[in-house]
Amino acid sequence: MSLFDHIPTATGLRGNPDSFSNHSRWRWTAFLLAFILAFGILFRPQGPSPVDTYHAAWQAVPAYIFDQDALKDWQSWEHRYDSRIHSQADAVKYANEMLASLHDQYTMLLDRQQTAAEDQEEQGNFVGVGMSLGAALDAAGNVIPAADGSPMPVSDARGYPVIVQVTAGSPAARAGLASRFVITSIDGKDVRGHSLRQLVIELRGAPKSTVVLGVSHDGQRSSVTLIRQEIATNPVAVKMLSGNIAYIRLDSFDQSNAADLFQEAMAANENASAYIIDLRDNPGGIGDVAFNIASLFLDHGTVATFKMRVPGQGYETETVKLTPDHMVSEVSGTGSSKVEARQYARKPDLSAGKPVVILVNGNTASAAELFTGALKDNGRATVIGTRTFGKGIGQGYVDLPGSVRLHITVGRYYTPGGAWLGDGGNSVQQGIEPTVRAADPTNGGAGGSDSQLQAALAYLATQGKTR
Repeated sequence: MSLFDHIPTATGLRGNPDSFSNHSRWRWTAFLLAFILAFGILFRPQGPSPVDTYHAAWQAVPAYIFDQDALKDWQSWEHRYDSRIHSQADAVKYANEMLASLHDQYTMLLDRQQTAAEDQEEQGNFVGVGMSLGAALDAAGNVIPAADGSPMPVSDARGYPVIVQVTAGSPAARAGLASRFVITSIDGKDVRGHSLRQLVIELRGAPKSTVVLGVSHDGQRSSVTLIRQEIATNPVAVKMLSGNIAYIRLDSFDQSNAADLFQEAMAANENASAYIIDLRDNPGGIGDVAFNIASLFLDHGTVATFKMRVPGQGYETETVKLTPDHMVSEVSGTGSSKVEARQYARKPDLSAGKPVVILVNGNTASAAELFTGALKDNGRATVIGTRTFGKGIGQGYVDLPGSVRLHITVGRYYTPGGAWLGDGGNSVQQGIEPTVRAADPTNGGAGGSDSQLQAALAYLATQGKTR
């Protein structure tokens, strides 16, 4: 999982309420596990008190949480902190203590700054310095959580966060920072042991404001001053490799226009003989983005099935399918044999049946796994790499008083073959097994030292790059 000066999107799939243009839009965004809950509780009163914010979070959880068994002592939290909540910061702090009792690291309350950053990110821009950090995993491949519910960062032996990637043209890039640089301090504050959320807050700020980083690389320590700026991100990168193979790197499914950008990349390289889609370290993002990109490679077939809690209605199950002309939603409610089918516009299959390889690793998560499972189970792609993260749950969000946002686990998704990938390390973490196992390379990217990429090229050579 990665982050561009933001909270890791692997904590949940978030949504674009404008993805579909008819009255059933809420159902799509909900069952795509990426939605704004416009059909239920949307709290935006004027002048809310901090206690109101806390109570709104307490009230929303039972309505939306998928695992109702987690609420066995929920009543005891209603007024537990009333006398201690004097500010919005207190409300967020104590609400997250309450939410921790659910034992779900993906259900959390974001403060005003984090909520605004999330909205910026979905639009493809944010104010920051342009660097990506990673989430730390234990020996079993599970995310190592911090006390605030967000993951701990990938760190060096001393516990300092390591930069995974730097955005070209960003303040970090202009200062000479690059992957494998270690951050030792931010504005003079030692950052050893800080969570990813803490680092996001410390790296973000107003446009043209400065932040001073202490960094270390190859044993050499230095200090760099960066001027924060708006960072426009393009999650899609494409290049042609030998053999006329199109290598397409997708950093995340987090931007609402990512499917359009991916389609443009394919159209610009329509003469490619095969495709390698690199989803390594892709933490997921918006569900309908994953579906639309899958449409670019599938003429027909089941894409995924979702089970989700609907306030006041129990649970609904939706199966999403593709026909040559439409995306089809088939929905049934709890205890009902009635299936409601609706059709939506889809993106065209531009792949023309050409061979497709998807590169994955242990940090390929959420919507990235949804996409991978859709192509793999439909026999449309060969998956190369290591077992994926294993997160078959999704989070919706509820906007609460004080401009804060509740992320909450509302549903599970299943691959076309019926596999549930697990809950991302809360208790179960199964992931997608690659078709061809290839160890993580010592160096990433599309260079000759990338052993997984070389395995993909070798595989395509055996296929003659024809299907």
